[in-house]
Amino acid sequence: MKRQAWLKDAVATTKGWVSKSGEVLVSGRMTQEEVDTHNGVVVVAAPVVIETAPVEAVEEVIETAPVEETTFKKKAKKSFFKSSKK
Repeated sequence: MKRQAWLKDAVATTKGWVSKSGEVLVSGRMTQEEVDTHNGVVVVAAPVVIETAPVEAVEEVIETAPVEETTFKKKAKKSFFKSSKK
């Protein structure tokens, strides 16, 4: 399908030629390649994937100082009421 002079502002879609306002001017099926060609879309080559060497895992070792255990002596319970016995 060729672009006619009266379709100079139209956009090609897979369903036909469409105006800027969205009105279908010419109905007709086109492949995506044809649409890209009519609309001036440039096909870009696929991006190149660069593989890198694997990175070695580093194990982080954190040393801590030994902790001494502390023991607490229990305080003797004091009675709320003092006993009268001596």
